[in-house]
Amino acid sequence: AMPRGFNVTPPGAELIREVCDGDRWRQERFARVENWIDAFPPGVTFETRIVMMSKAQASALLRAHDLAQLEMYMRQQEYQTKSGCRPYVGFQHFPDVRHLLAKEDRDQLTGLDAMLDEHIAGLGGAVFVRTSGLSPKDAMVADPTLRETLFRGVREHHEAHPGATREEQDIHDTNLWSRLLSRQMRVTRGRDAVSYMIASKRVYSDISQTRLQSSSS
Repeated sequence: AMPRGFNVTPPGAELIREVCDGDRWRQERFARVENWIDAFPPGVTFETRIVMMSKAQASALLRAHDLAQLEMYMRQQEYQTKSGCRPYVGFQHFPDVRHLLAKEDRDQLTGLDAMLDEHIAGLGGAVFVRTSGLSPKDAMVADPTLRETLFRGVREHHEAHPGATREEQDIHDTNLWSRLLSRQMRVTRGRDAVSYMIASKRVYSDISQTRLQSSSS
């Protein structure tokens, strides 16, 4: 859990190459946050806590994602049948399916909520949460409000700085996108963090890949 945004980034490619010696599998393992965070000296980045998710909690997250995808597909089909239009789907439309899960899975997610609440409180009350390999930023990228704010900011900067080079514009646009997404992904409750992770295909992929690697090692 990282406070105030996803400003923590892995060390440069040179360090990864030095440690992994061109081995892609080793590079992927080193790119996981728990394997590189100690490469930073104290004070360089935000305080970071590694929170261990149990296998049961990870399984509950995956099943919740699968069930939510099915529920969303059924709602889309119903809407399309009635209106003839395909609905827009973003995080705000991602269904809350906890009540549809088995009690064991609901209990696992509730326990994960509580565990994250404890760490959020210890980090000042607001954090950014990610899994080892990937963040759940895709859960918010399709948010129309976020995109409208980005496009407006890009347009205003272009109008205010007509002489800016393409590189300068790209740097501004990338920094604006990072700030907006960081703000959007800021959470103050464990339940909200877990909801992002359930909605995220990136997190689903990261957990699934980790389980496959664990079972084959």
